[in-house]
Amino acid sequence: MECCDDPSTCGRTCPALPKPRSFWQRMTDRVVAFLWTNRPAPPPERSVAFTIAIVCLGAKMAKAANDNLAAGSGDADYYKNKLLTGRFYMEKVMPETALRKARIETGADSLMEMAAEAF
Repeated sequence: MECCDDPSTCGRTCPALPKPRSFWQRMTDRVVAFLWTNRPAPPPERSVAFTIAIVCLGAKMAKAANDNLAAGSGDADYYKNKLLTGRFYMEKVMPETALRKARIETGADSLMEMAAEAF
């Protein structure tokens, strides 16, 4: 059934659209899909997914800290320290994710060519 531009004038009802998923729900979906595929995931892949999850949670905490600072509620020093910690992670830890991603993409073929006795 097609909807008209204004349901109040045409007399037809439009089907309800599903509620859009939030950013955090979509990120969670991606992390879960990444971790639980039908193939075994090597530890570096899990490490990248874990880093993404931590960054998402950190962004959520930073927003809460900003909101509380703006509202003037709670301990201002505590919230400022939360924001400084978040900045540290974004400057120091997040760039490591690109390195981990590159390591995953290059694979371990060169190492796996060695005979088991070489280990």
